[in-house]
Amino acid sequence: EASCAAAQDPDGYVFEEIGECLLSLGQEAAAGDYFARAHALLSKDAWLVENEPQRIERLRTLAEEHGVPGTETPAAEEGGSVPAANEARGGSAAEETD
Repeated sequence: EASCAAAQDPDGYVFEEIGECLLSLGQEAAAGDYFARAHALLSKDAWLVENEPQRIERLRTLAEEHGVPGTETPAAEEGGSVPAANEARGGSAAEETD
């Protein structure tokens, strides 16, 4: 997380993993915050929304179950995605989605 903050480039995948780790350690309140942060970023990724909607829903549910009410899923904008997510899948930051 520190490297994401230093780069001013938050990464929803990192937040998701931190949430999972905190949850496994029994730190549910802290985990909920990270799941909410992951949801806020990853629910804007058009590819992920289209191909893994259950993952987005799980993040929302975990955030709400662990103390972050009102987590909403915004509709991914047509043709838009989070550049870091494209890179994580092996694409480039400039890659457009269909």
